[in-house]
Amino acid sequence: MDCNWKLRRTRKPALGKLIDSGYLWAGGGDANVVDFEIIRELRELGLHEQADALSGESQQNIHHVWPENWQAWECFYVLSDQWIIAPMGGVIGLNGVAIMQYLGMSGVVGNDAMNIYSDVRLIASGAIKAWRENAKA
Repeated sequence: MDCNWKLRRTRKPALGKLIDSGYLWAGGGDANVVDFEIIRELRELGLHEQADALSGESQQNIHHVWPENWQAWECFYVLSDQWIIAPMGGVIGLNGVAIMQYLGMSGVVGNDAMNIYSDVRLIASGAIKAWRENAKA
């Protein structure tokens, strides 16, 4: 395993945020996903009211996605129909081949692709956790 990869991964704000993203997406909570970059760009364009509305919309119902995680979230969202289902039912996980093909078609390769792949798997694990909890309820 590449030592630089480990250092970059441990410097990320919080891997729990990725798992939470998948958990909330799958119905494990009530939240909207907001991209910090969109808010920043709205402010740069002088659209302060719109930026305030987006960043201030009932704060407890907004799940912020860090800019460095946005590409993983976008990949997860695009591939959210690529789940592998066990023969007797139940979700096994998101199709890893589909993830890598999507990243390749998007021009993401090498360590960047592996980092995003890992992040997408974390998001998927949160979704699976929510589905399992909802199935028990």
